[in-house]
Amino acid sequence: MKNKVEKIQISEVLEELGLPANSEYLGYAIHRPDTDEYLAAFKDNNGAELWSWAKTPQLAMKYQDYNKVLADAERYDKAPTMVGLVFDVGNQLIFVSQS
Repeated sequence: MKNKVEKIQISEVLEELGLPANSEYLGYAIHRPDTDEYLAAFKDNNGAELWSWAKTPQLAMKYQDYNKVLADAERYDKAPTMVGLVFDVGNQLIFVSQS
């Protein structure tokens, strides 16, 4: 398993990173560090997979299901991926890696 990530408490992340307490957690996202892109869409048509990537976390696909984001990150085998959290901090969205 390439994404060894533990489920964590959102409040702990906010406090640890010094993010505003009113930051809104939007979900998990998948990031490709090699291209600095975020998974925007994924579709599987009977074995023909389509992976679409975007340059900003605003366009990233937001997952609410922790197990689903890990499964999709593991499924992508073309390059390393990272799972992280996306927050709206008021004036921008930020991606916080869990590694």
